[in-house]
Amino acid sequence: MHDELDTLTKPFALAAEAAHRAEADYARQFEIELARRKRAREFAFRRLGLVRELARAACAEGEEAAIAAQVDCLRTELGWHDLSPAKEKTIAEFGKLASVIHACAAGKDGKGKKRRPDIAAAMAEFEQWYEKETGAAFLALLDHEIPEMPLVDF
Repeated sequence: MHDELDTLTKPFALAAEAAHRAEADYARQFEIELARRKRAREFAFRRLGLVRELARAACAEGEEAAIAAQVDCLRTELGWHDLSPAKEKTIAEFGKLASVIHACAAGKDGKGKKRRPDIAAAMAEFEQWYEKETGAAFLALLDHEIPEMPLVDF
């Protein structure tokens, strides 16, 4: 009788186990995709905030002053108070993006023509360079841990 019961329920047990595995696999894939989309959203808003700050700095008179103001802005945003050779290399490459942002703020293409350059393409190019150079996403530099503050009851 016990063998007959096992034989009868075995296909259902196998189906239940398969359904359980399928659900767990789907949940893992969903979590991975959700994390990917969350990171993409975080980076999109960080990019927006950074470009806003850089655009404000790009309004300085003259390209050299505008680039210097943007470099200062970037260093402040990243908390780069001291410079290492790697940071200096990043800032040198960033100068290309800063030049494009200044040209856009000035309404020119960098060659004096009245055309707005593509900041999004320049930003993507800079981010791709940084990732190729370091193996990390540039906008991950803006990851900041928020320290927990102890609750104090006065």
